[in-house]
Amino acid sequence: LFGVALMQFGGWRATFAGILVGGAGLLVAAIWRLRETNAAPDLGALQPARLAASFTRVVRHPQSRFFLAIAAIMQCSIISLVANSPRLYKSGFDIDGATYAMLFALTTTGIAVGQFANNRLIPHLGTQGATRLAALVTAASSALLAVLAGMHQLSVGMFTFLVFLFTTSFLVVMANAS
Repeated sequence: LFGVALMQFGGWRATFAGILVGGAGLLVAAIWRLRETNAAPDLGALQPARLAASFTRVVRHPQSRFFLAIAAIMQCSIISLVANSPRLYKSGFDIDGATYAMLFALTTTGIAVGQFANNRLIPHLGTQGATRLAALVTAASSALLAVLAGMHQLSVGMFTFLVFLFTTSFLVVMANAS
């Protein structure tokens, strides 16, 4: 939403200037305010041989491979969604500009809702159970999007709601796959 406001005053280049200013501000705040939390850092942890051994240990474990595969699929999905959402809203519903920005912001609040949901699901379902449920929600919302779009019955409200469900479950999967 802030990017749309910047574009209104300074064109598309103003959004990149805003990102630069915001990033510089965060960098300064991190340098001044964040302290190292590891009291005894392992200075050899970044040695190439140890990194390779750790990587090998992770990818040899079947559960790790499963979670890595799920995370890769989810990451591709969210990148595709972010990259294509302006075109989807424009071509499907003739929505762009500030209206698009508000609807996109609404769909991405699902990520915050997903964090809250994940915190509540894990004590009841465990990490794997929460991940399975979220993957099911992701698949169901994606399938419903495809079916409704194929039938030309997808409204902007239903599209936004289903993308919200997708982003909510995306966060649960990614948090647990880590």
